[in-house]
Amino acid sequence: MTNGSLFIWNVWMRLGFKICFIIGILVLIIGAAAWYFYPKPIVYNESFEEEFGGWIKDADVPLDPNNPGQPIAWNVSRAASRAHSGQYSVEMQVDGRQDDGTVWIEKKISVKNNLQIQVKISFEFYSEEESFNVIAGVCAYAGILNPEVEANFTVVGNANEFAGWTQ
Repeated sequence: MTNGSLFIWNVWMRLGFKICFIIGILVLIIGAAAWYFYPKPIVYNESFEEEFGGWIKDADVPLDPNNPGQPIAWNVSRAASRAHSGQYSVEMQVDGRQDDGTVWIEKKISVKNNLQIQVKISFEFYSEEESFNVIAGVCAYAGILNPEVEANFTVVGNANEFAGWTQ
């Protein structure tokens, strides 16, 4: 190597090292910023120990042919008789003699405007007995509209597929 090419090689080695070092630092900064600003999951874990915790009772039930002009009987209440965790759970009942009706609890969760979010719903429910016949369905809904009718919900399983608590 000549003195000129050795000089260029030395300059390139020093600059190359500095450029690689700067790029490495930038990668670390960008990685740390992405980790810091990446949205963290928000988890709502309800045990209904304190009333309904902001949950609202609602139903879409047919009229009762035995009581003209009145809906069939339904109820959503806190119950201490059978709790999955803590001392209370929510018990939902609907008069099934008309083979129709949906009862639920709902809760509005605020998010920032124009923000896309991913929602995962998980809950435990209890059935007194197992049955191969579908006695009641388990439904869920997540969306921007207030659910008001049975058609707003997606059936995710049969309530009586297993006896006892299941998820």
